[in-house]
Amino acid sequence: MKRDRTRLTVNQRCSILLELIRLEKSNIPMPQKALHLRHPTISEKNISMWSKLRQQLFEAQAQGYGSYRSLALASRVRYLEQEKKVYMEFVWRRRVLGLKATEAWIAWAMEKILAIDQPNEWQDFRYSNGWLDKFKDRWKISSLCVTNKKSRPIALKEPLLKSFHKWFLRDLQLSLGPPYRCPIYGRFSAASMFAMDQIPLPFVLDNKRTMSEQGQPVFLRVPKGSGLDKRQASIQVCLRAEGEQVVRVALIFRGTGQRIQPQELHFYRQLRHMLVVYFQPKAWADGQIMMKWAEQFEADTAGCVNGEKVLILDRHGAQMLPEFKAMMAMNDTVLAYTPPDCTDCVSPVDKNFSGNIKKIIGDFYHADMEENYESWCDPLGGLSAWEIRVRLAVWTAAAWAVLRKDAAFLRSTFTETGCLIAMNGSENKLIKIKGLPNYDFMQ
Repeated sequence: MKRDRTRLTVNQRCSILLELIRLEKSNIPMPQKALHLRHPTISEKNISMWSKLRQQLFEAQAQGYGSYRSLALASRVRYLEQEKKVYMEFVWRRRVLGLKATEAWIAWAMEKILAIDQPNEWQDFRYSNGWLDKFKDRWKISSLCVTNKKSRPIALKEPLLKSFHKWFLRDLQLSLGPPYRCPIYGRFSAASMFAMDQIPLPFVLDNKRTMSEQGQPVFLRVPKGSGLDKRQASIQVCLRAEGEQVVRVALIFRGTGQRIQPQELHFYRQLRHMLVVYFQPKAWADGQIMMKWAEQFEADTAGCVNGEKVLILDRHGAQMLPEFKAMMAMNDTVLAYTPPDCTDCVSPVDKNFSGNIKKIIGDFYHADMEENYESWCDPLGGLSAWEIRVRLAVWTAAAWAVLRKDAAFLRSTFTETGCLIAMNGSENKLIKIKGLPNYDFMQ
């Protein structure tokens, strides 16, 4: 029988030892052998070793070490008292306040408590992923997520992905023939390549994932108001593979925009160099929004690209309208549509970028909610809709200001999705499709 390699906790070992003591008192011959037969996954060698250490194990259990994986692990904790305080703050934060707790928050709380208590050599403490993993292991903390998202199996997507990449290289990039405009990529250089997609944003951001106690339900207190966990806005992002990110982020809010307060418009005007605000009843890019965005795209890219451009986008209905295609063609923009239900693999915005910008916005949100807890969760009203919209606009602009400077990351969003393919095949190995470790579209 295959043995369970999971190390038992102090509580579990003490439970086994209590059974051993009962067997010894009953005068059963070879009690350790009999106990092994009851628990085949535990070897006689381990039972014998625990028996010799039974006094130390029972003392450790009495001192509260029962939740640790092993006595040896517990004895090596350098700042045990400070870790206990961090854990108690963590429990209060999660169980009582219902606030999100991240790995960064755990590190910040540990450094704060060490600075207050100042134990011996507390200045030597350095946060690391190793310490964080051990802390979570000792206190049974993990990142929990609840989701019902369903997706098409990757095996069904593979033929579509290969067809798209072959078309992108042969029928698009090599379509004009030599001499090529770009000696590396063909018809379109990296500087003339753009990708656009929408990112849905609820006001209750990232409410499905937090550091939580194992065995405890995921509980996060949400702001006062109905439907705030649903889409209240969409970010429409257009990335450029190389060069300055010239296309402003578009933020599409739910509503008609007919009751906008002057102070709200003032905030949006201050952000107009980074962000454009639209209103749509369902917070989505319909045909009217796409026509406005096409004008914005042409205005933002004017003068930065010589000649035609290529725009990678999905098959969303408003982006397939004849009038939208005609306007983009008038602006010397060639549209490259990704295969259906494959944006998570080949869209530079969806695959790599959207998670990063939502994480930064989510961090802003939770920090603001913690600082202004009474305003967010006031049962008598809370923040007004326009105050929340302004916050979201400011956070979106700030997140875009951070990410647009990371040229290497933005370029990788194109290479890893196969939207930036060198003609000689030297960059094919950079394509990374989750679930297809040996993906090769040429085979």
